[in-house]
Amino acid sequence: MLSTTEDGKVVKGLARVPLEGPVLYIGYHMLLGLEVISLVSEFLTQRNILLRGIAHPLLFERLREGRLPDVSTFDSI
Repeated sequence: MLSTTEDGKVVKGLARVPLEGPVLYIGYHMLLGLEVISLVSEFLTQRNILLRGIAHPLLFERLREGRLPDVSTFDSI
């Protein structure tokens, strides 16, 4: 993992993530969420920050029959 110092220098680890105040983490979402386990555990153990995820409301929309909509139409190569 990498973090950025105030002067723009990129360093390894989470050392430059602030301990207090809000932190906006923008992740790379192409691994289908498989990286979430390591991200949450690293942030929690190293910085005592609990990550919270957000998603587009379409992912939570249910059809009349109670099924979730087919989101495979958004997949592309």
